[in-house]
Amino acid sequence: AEANVAWRAPVFGENHPLTLEAGLFVTPFGPENFAVHDNWSWSPSNIFSILPFQLTGARLGLRVSPSLTVRGGIYSGWDQVLQDRNGFRTGLFSLEYDRGELGYAGVSYMVGVERADADREGPWTRHSIDAFGEYAITSRLSVRGHFFGGIEPNRLGLTAWAAGALYARVKIFAWMAFAVRGDLVREWVPTGSASLFLTPRARGVSTFGSATATLDIRPHRNLAFTIEYRHDHADGSFYYRGV
Repeated sequence: AEANVAWRAPVFGENHPLTLEAGLFVTPFGPENFAVHDNWSWSPSNIFSILPFQLTGARLGLRVSPSLTVRGGIYSGWDQVLQDRNGFRTGLFSLEYDRGELGYAGVSYMVGVERADADREGPWTRHSIDAFGEYAITSRLSVRGHFFGGIEPNRLGLTAWAAGALYARVKIFAWMAFAVRGDLVREWVPTGSASLFLTPRARGVSTFGSATATLDIRPHRNLAFTIEYRHDHADGSFYYRGV
């Protein structure tokens, strides 16, 4: 959910408006959406599950061309909507490219202190990069890609992660589509530090991923049937076995 106000002015001409926004925003990372009916698969990818979901703050946006928009903002931090964990601010800078039905792409760089002051890792700066895109190969076949990675040097060492997902979707009929997706997440955590994404029960897990195949049937705009197969795997005790 989002709740914000915006002011738009043709500072650089009618074709290049400058927009100032403030409030609660959904983090502009990745091609997947909170609304399931807008996604190609019924279940979210692992990479979607580890993203920061919401940000509170203010941002400026400039439409450079009909297809390209540049944004920069200052926020309270990763999912720090109601409570600020450390008193620092996080910067987010994005390029957004949109060609309508042909496809779109986005790349973002986020930098800021995200951990609480009392964490044993200490309040150190985290650097994150997110890049994603969609391309319509034909009117029926489209593909997507998504990368999310970052590093955080801290008191205990270097925490880092890299995650990726690939998607493909074919429209069989106007009311039926078939999609496949594969994702993989790898995290490097120094000795004595906690994982950024997993619970303590996920003992010894550093890599996890999933694969899905989804048949989406929509005979009416207000009616949908989804059949999905999903397989999850990890290099440790994470998905019930051994937990």
